[in-house]
Amino acid sequence: MLRSLTSDDDRFRTIRFGAGLNLLVAERTDASTDTDSRNGAGKSSMVELLHFLLGARNEPKAVWAAEKLRDHTFRLKLDWPGQPEPLTVTRSATRPNRVTLDPDITRKSPRGLFEHAAEVSTKDWQWAMERDLYRVDSEGAEVSGRTLLSFAIRRVDAGGFLEPTRTFAQQSPHDAMVNLCHLFGLDVGLAARYRLLSNQEATRKKLVEAAKDPVWGKIVGRSAELRGEIGAIEQRVSELERQIASFQVVPEYENIRREADELDRRIRSLRASEAVDRRNLQDMEQSVDEVAEPDDRYLESAYKQLNLILGQEVRRRFDDVRAFHETVVRNREKQLHEEISRLRRLLEERTRTRTRLGERQAALLHTLNSGGALDALNSLQYALAREQAHLESLRHRFQAAQALEASRREIEAKRLELEQEMVTDLEDRDTITFEASSLFNTYARRLYGETNVRWHEPSSWRPRLPRPSGCSTSSP
Repeated sequence: MLRSLTSDDDRFRTIRFGAGLNLLVAERTDASTDTDSRNGAGKSSMVELLHFLLGARNEPKAVWAAEKLRDHTFRLKLDWPGQPEPLTVTRSATRPNRVTLDPDITRKSPRGLFEHAAEVSTKDWQWAMERDLYRVDSEGAEVSGRTLLSFAIRRVDAGGFLEPTRTFAQQSPHDAMVNLCHLFGLDVGLAARYRLLSNQEATRKKLVEAAKDPVWGKIVGRSAELRGEIGAIEQRVSELERQIASFQVVPEYENIRREADELDRRIRSLRASEAVDRRNLQDMEQSVDEVAEPDDRYLESAYKQLNLILGQEVRRRFDDVRAFHETVVRNREKQLHEEISRLRRLLEERTRTRTRLGERQAALLHTLNSGGALDALNSLQYALAREQAHLESLRHRFQAAQALEASRREIEAKRLELEQEMVTDLEDRDTITFEASSLFNTYARRLYGETNVRWHEPSSWRPRLPRPSGCSTSSP
């Protein structure tokens, strides 16, 4: 039960709710004139504030978002299942995505902190209402806590009083049906399937209308037209496959192709060997530049610093060693020059060979490309690939067209099957439907009197479900 609605705005008059029927009216006194009406007294605003505090999304044109109220905080106190003390809900338009709950009943905190207030998101607050007030099993269920709440707190501006089964004028009857089934204790799964079936029927009708458009017709088309076009393309593909299977290239062209492949292999091998020889040539030229005569003059100065005199025998041995090293250096330099000359001749020869092979290969390729036989085969293969791609596209379009044309029959069959399941389910829940009908008649008699109410036999009561658009037969 609601207890009170307050605000930190001094202009706001606290509204307190009591047990039983509560009426909010504007007072008229003996001093009131004809222009002093009860309109604009805040009755609709109170309903809007209740929705705001009970998790409605923030709307720029809502009463709580007005410039004069935007910075103020509103507070609702109400009884809550399982709580000995009333729950206090606080929310402000400055932070519309957050709600303060005292105590925190979202169960997001440890149990030891339940007695403290907590600021939670509006999504968590909405889920808490679905769970505790309407016994929704899990988040993301077919029903909406906000929609269920709107059946009890209706908005005039949204058209909530125009029809008893809708909470706002633009509400889908199938969406309302799902939430009403939850309120009445009926099978929500059947109602959700009915809603899905209705959406499929609406989509099918839109596609049927779109298929009449010339541009869309080229994308999908009609199954009868596509079937004939597919037959013609399949025949064309078969002819091309037979031509390619029986196509024979003249033997001379095959020999030329093999020779061209061999030339290509030899050219690649020559390039690899040439890269190795050029690297070796570079290393040898660098070695020639680094060749130097042995220098033993440092020994003479070293012995003088030690006050030692070299004898003639020692000097003669130094001369022999020097002559030997000079001979080795000259021989190495001669060998390097000879190897460098050989590599240069080899590189020049390979370059000439590669050039000659390249010219021969170019001539062979020109012969193959201009000979006609290979071009004919390539043309046939290209035409076959193009027709196969076109055929695959036509088959996809044909499947889509068939699905579109068959969907009407499938939807009608599913609808009839679903209606039978609903009839069986209602019969199994006869106790619930009997209780709902009895309560309706009881409340109607209390409101309008015995003479203005026609008695409805409880056993014959059935909720009338909206049927998908385009279906001719009625639903249970």
